[in-house]
Amino acid sequence: MKSKKDTTKSKKGAMKPKKDTLQFISQGLMREKIPNTYESIVVAAREARRINLNNKMLGTQEDRETKVTTEALERLLDDKLHYTLKPKK
Repeated sequence: MKSKKDTTKSKKGAMKPKKDTLQFISQGLMREKIPNTYESIVVAAREARRINLNNKMLGTQEDRETKVTTEALERLLDDKLHYTLKPKK
């Protein structure tokens, strides 16, 4: 009798992790870019939304090798994002 794992097929278009991506992003790495961890996550989330919207408009959503959240965090850590934080009132 075959187990359930043997009969299941992988999802079409499943994300494949890139070999050079970080598996875990520590808060320390995030704080090096933006001192407040919450603000750094908000910046990365907005970039992920922008990437996702762009992919939907171009129709390339299925062709992705990495998740948009991973790509957004990598862009933040590689200083490829330009952002402005609003001053506190």
